[in-house]
Amino acid sequence: MVAVLNRIHFTPSDAVFVAVLVEYLSSRELASLQRVSEQLGMKEEWKDRVTLPVEDYLHGLISVVNELSRLAVNSVTLGNFDEPIKISMFVKDLFVGFSMLNLKNDTLRRRFDSLKYDMKKIEEVVYDVSLRKLSTVSPVNTTS
Repeated sequence: MVAVLNRIHFTPSDAVFVAVLVEYLSSRELASLQRVSEQLGMKEEWKDRVTLPVEDYLHGLISVVNELSRLAVNSVTLGNFDEPIKISMFVKDLFVGFSMLNLKNDTLRRRFDSLKYDMKKIEEVVYDVSLRKLSTVSPVNTTS
């Protein structure tokens, strides 16, 4: 097992993915770039030498949405009908934030397009749950 782990290469966006996903699952909140940097052990006095690039943070956020779309489907399968609605509200807020960015036609822009498909997948799950009146949570985003 150790030999296998030694061959795995983690990128900064992979580390962001893990930190943000753990934060979401534990508190239902988005971990900020600063919080993720702190969780990764980056100290404020290192900022002139070592920083977490914003682009890696954004790539990590998109990876979280990719995973949350799978969680929405799996949670319904396991009988948790409220989870997809909570996920939907979180992902919609992230989508609004990404929509405000001026993304060039590069890797991040293409990954942003995948976020749209994941959001649609989550919305289909929410629609099915709402149509069948299986959830106790309202599908309307009350945080706005």
